[in-house]
Amino acid sequence: MGVSTLPEMIFGDNQVTFFHEPSGLTLDFNCFDAIRGAKHKEGGEEDPVVKYAGTWKAKREGKLTEQDQGIRWTYQTDYTGTLSYASDRVKEVQAIDTEQGINYELLKDTSQPIKCTDMVVLYEDELHDCGVSRCYVRYRVMPNCFFILLRHWLRVDEVVSRLHDTRIFHEFGTDHLVRELCHKELPLSKVPSCEQADIPFVKYDNPDEHQHLMKTTHMRIEKIVM
Repeated sequence: MGVSTLPEMIFGDNQVTFFHEPSGLTLDFNCFDAIRGAKHKEGGEEDPVVKYAGTWKAKREGKLTEQDQGIRWTYQTDYTGTLSYASDRVKEVQAIDTEQGINYELLKDTSQPIKCTDMVVLYEDELHDCGVSRCYVRYRVMPNCFFILLRHWLRVDEVVSRLHDTRIFHEFGTDHLVRELCHKELPLSKVPSCEQADIPFVKYDNPDEHQHLMKTTHMRIEKIVM
C-alpha cells in the first residue's frame, strides 16, 4: 500500500461492492484503498496534534525520530470509494459538479421497506489512547433506491472531532449516482458550551450524537454518469 505504518485494526476481508450490469460500473469500498487515502498530500488538511504534544516534545528534545511522512498519524482519509468500469470497457468514470442533491424525501418514505442494510467497518485505531480513528460504511437498499454512507470519524481527545462523509444515492430507473462529499468538525475545547445544550460528555463517543454541533468546512455535490 506504500505506507510504513498501519491502523491497529484492519478488517481486510470486509468489502462492500455495488455493480451496475448494463453499464459495467462498479462501486467498491475496501480498507486498503481507504488507508491509501490517508497518505500525506501537498496542500492537504493538517493533522491535529494531541493536547500535550508541546510538553512531550520538550521533554524528548534531541531524542525524536523522524515522523513518518508517508501517512497521517491519525489515519484520516480522503477516500470516497473506488469507482471503475468492467475490465472489458475503456469508458472513464465521469463525476460532474451539480446542485442536484440527494432526494432525502424519498429516503424518508416509510412505505418503502428496507430490503437489506448493514454497517461494515474497514479500519480503526485508538491513536495511542488519545482518541479514535474509524472508517466504516453503512448502506441500505429499498425497492426504489439505495443509499450509502462512507464515513471517517476522527476524535483527538480534548482537541477536535471531525467527520469526512461521502453519501451516495441512486434512484432506480435513472442513469446516474449522486455523491455528496461533506467535511465537518467540532473543536472539543468547546465541550462546556455543548454541555449547556444538554449534551452529556459521553455523547462524544458517538458522532451521530454530536454531529449537529459541527461546523461544515467543505461541501461538494457530484453527479456520476453510469
